[in-house]
Amino acid sequence: IEAKKILIIGAGGAAKAVIFGLLTDKAKQITVINRTEEKAIILKEKSNNQIVIGGLEKIEEKITAADIIINTTSCGLNNLNNLKIDHQKIKGKKIFYDIVYKPLLTKFLCDAKENNHKIITGINMLIYQALPAFNYFFDIKPKITETQKKIFTEKALNN
Repeated sequence: IEAKKILIIGAGGAAKAVIFGLLTDKAKQITVINRTEEKAIILKEKSNNQIVIGGLEKIEEKITAADIIINTTSCGLNNLNNLKIDHQKIKGKKIFYDIVYKPLLTKFLCDAKENNHKIITGINMLIYQALPAFNYFFDIKPKITETQKKIFTEKALNN
């Protein structure tokens, strides 16, 4: 992550958590774009002005400038296509990540995959937010193997 430019779409609670992780991992640059600039401004202030903010206009240019694009909006929950991304205007191959895990393959990810970009589903978001909760309630630190991740992914895809 250190050498990567990250574009985050959305400025809600999930974006806040993602930003914290990216700042901890020393991302090269973090840009947050959102429908309403007010929420993005709050995130910028909470991050000690360590992020760049903007609106959704010219989204393809902002995607082209990034290495990794993370959708933290709820658009994927109902497979909405509110982002209206024209992949033909995007230069270079990118990594698209949607934190939504149901459906696992959101419209955001399917469109990216159809245009030969690498995609990451939200299954890890589901798994890794469940681990601390399990630990909290049962005082047991669970470990997740790669095999278990594959099983979770298969179950989610077929559900």
